[in-house]
Parts: sequence; structure tokens; C-alpha cells
Amino acid sequence: MILYTVLSPEEVLEGMDKPRTFLEVEVEGVKMTLEPISNQEARLVRIFSTDPRDYLDPLLQPGSTIRFSPVRIPAMTGMEKK
Repeated sequence: MILYTVLSPEEVLEGMDKPRTFLEVEVEGVKMTLEPISNQEARLVRIFSTDPRDYLDPLLQPGSTIRFSPVRIPAMTGMEKK
């Protein structure tokens, strides 16, 4: 790949060696990959859908910010601490 830029290669590749964390979630029936930004926000990386309308939804564009709040999942029956 040829990259035409006035920036030095160090500036372009800065941060590429750091590991990134991704979450795969389903929101309103649309599976997506998110990259956490903070405890309550994540950046949308990609969506997985067979419905073309999902790709036309401006709220589901890659790079958009998704706000969420963690949900505590109740313990499964029979798995409680004794």
C-alpha cells in the first residue's frame, strides 16, 4: 500500500503497536463490534447485518459513538454461592 502524506512514518504509525480491545454486542437486533472509549461510551467499528437498511442508518455508521451502561446479569439458578 502506498501512503501519500506529508507526515513522517512515525507519526502515521503512532499507536499501531498498542493492543486494542473490542466488544461484540447486539443492540436492537444488530450485531456490532465496539471499541471501548470509556466506561459508558464505545466507538462503533463495524456492524454485521443482512439487512441493507442497517447500513443506511446514520446512527450505525463506523466511527459513531454508542453510549451504554453496564447491566448486572443475575446469577443463574443453581449457581448461587452457599
